Amino acid sequence: MPGMAVNHHTPNITDVQIQVSQNTEALKGAQTEVNDLRRQLQTMEIELESPRSMKSSLEGTLRDTEMRYNMEIEALNTILLGLEAELTQLRNSIQQQTQEYQSLLNLKMKLEAEIAQYRRLLDGEDFSLQDEHTAVPQADEIKLDQKKTSSSFFILS
Repeated sequence: MPGMAVNHHTPNITDVQIQVSQNTEALKGAQTEVNDLRRQLQTMEIELESPRSMKSSLEGTLRDTEMRYNMEIEALNTILLGLEAELTQLRNSIQQQTQEYQSLLNLKMKLEAEIAQYRRLLDGEDFSLQDEHTAVPQADEIKLDQKKTSSSFFILS
């Protein structure tokens, strides 16, 4: 009976050995495939590292550029504010000078009219041709007016 048990197990052992052999080959094939896939993964990671480095470099360049741009904008804004203040000051100055010029021009026109009137008086021009509202100045009034005019003249000089 012991011989029969060996014969009975012999086909099972052979089947198991065949299965072990097939599984061993499948395992080796799977290991080879895993190793190939690992190599492909490493290759892809290496290939991916280059774009990542480039991306990182470009992001750093972008930050630097934005920082420089912001600094330049700040500097230009400071210059612009100064120029706007200067422009406002110039406008105010021009307005003041225009008012002073207008005032001096009015004074000049009044003085020229007064000088013309005195010349007519000195030349003996007839005042009867003037409006009735204008009074003919007397000699005493002319002397007083001349004193006022000469003192005004020296003030202007």
